Amino acid sequence: MEGIDLESLDPISYGVVPLTALYPHPKNYQIHPESQLEELRQSLEDLTQFRSIVIQDRGDGTYWIVAGEGTVEGARRANYRDMRAEIIPASWPPDLVEAILAADNEHHRNALPNASRLATLLQSLKERGYKLPALGTSQQRLNTLLSEMRRDQSTAFLQPLLQKPLSFPTGAPEMQEAPAYGLSPAAPVVTPGQDAPPPIYFALTFTVTLEQRAIILAAIQQVKQRSGFTTSQDALAFLCEQYTKEAP
Repeated sequence: MEGIDLESLDPISYGVVPLTALYPHPKNYQIHPESQLEELRQSLEDLTQFRSIVIQDRGDGTYWIVAGEGTVEGARRANYRDMRAEIIPASWPPDLVEAILAADNEHHRNALPNASRLATLLQSLKERGYKLPALGTSQQRLNTLLSEMRRDQSTAFLQPLLQKPLSFPTGAPEMQEAPAYGLSPAAPVVTPGQDAPPPIYFALTFTVTLEQRAIILAAIQQVKQRSGFTTSQDALAFLCEQYTKEAP
């Protein structure tokens, strides 16, 4: 960067350039796997070219690809004939062009996506008919993002409870005083010497969405991990009891 007066450089121009005139920059280190190139092809077919590539004039009617080599290959597969481009003049110093090449490749790696927002957006776009490969992702990755989002939601749901000490029942409960967790009604008082009657169960039916079901299951799992509960029924009953205590 020393000795380069950026204000004195010839300006970047803009134009539409035929793909036959574009060549990979010899210093480009990015490797584009077949799966990515197919996603780029799908994206260019479904969404069109929404960002200009960056190229440098070689002075002979051809150009080095400085930013967008994978996109150019995707365009070739999508049968594009030309692409919009920002054109760096041939007079620019080679080391400055190489720095731009590296900066374009590396800066985006420093961004950290919000998994919940990304999952919600991708799922919404999929439901509206957009193909996941055209968005640069896959069903497998979307499933992972949705799983992370549901885990985060279950944590947020339990946060008021998890931030304070909870009294989990331990050992055999005192039948006269302690509630009977799970889907069974309160157990009757048992007189010493009598056999305990079998528990009487009744069914509770909940209508929830698949996303809500995933959140509930994740919340139950967290309660089971923190307590001595061995059944999901007991964990859910305890969770509901504690949550209603917190509710206004």
